[in-house]
Amino acid sequence: LAGTVIGMIVVYVVPWGSLIVGFSLPGDDPTAPLFVLLSGLSLLMMLGSYVPTVRSYRLGVRYLFALPVAASLYTLMTISSAWRVWRGRSTPWKGRETSA
Repeated sequence: LAGTVIGMIVVYVVPWGSLIVGFSLPGDDPTAPLFVLLSGLSLLMMLGSYVPTVRSYRLGVRYLFALPVAASLYTLMTISSAWRVWRGRSTPWKGRETSA
């Protein structure tokens, strides 16, 4: 579970963060273009992998940006569920309580 959560963060959150860092660095910092380039490539690959799904459902390009949002929410729900199980609480499903 920890590996999955770390992987989701690396794939869906880190590229956005590193893009922000790249643009936030001073103009004379030699690592700024590297941050922007690598994070931009990561974002293009991430969003590009979602293009066939968006096309299949005949949705607009703006729906590409739903992928990192949905993945972040899914990761948070996974962490929340794992936390509940670790604490010995049951997990609600369809209005019913299941065993932990």
